[in-house]
Amino acid sequence: MAAPAARTTSYGQSNGPTWVDRFGVWLSLRRVRKVVGAPSGKRVADLGCGYEARMGRELIAAGA
Repeated sequence: MAAPAARTTSYGQSNGPTWVDRFGVWLSLRRVRKVVGAPSGKRVADLGCGYEARMGRELIAAGA
C-alpha cells in the first residue's frame, strides 16, 4: 500500500468555507462563549484551528 501524497495546502485554503464549515464555527463559538464568557482580558487557545483560524479571529473580534 502506497503512502498518501504529502499535503501542500490546508483545508479551506483553495476555496471559501461551506455552510457546514460556517455552522461548525458558529456552534463552537457558542459553546466557548458559554463556558468562557466574554473573551476580553482572557487567554483562549484555538488548537487545530485550520486555515485562517476563523474561530480565533471571531473571538478576537468579540473581545475588541
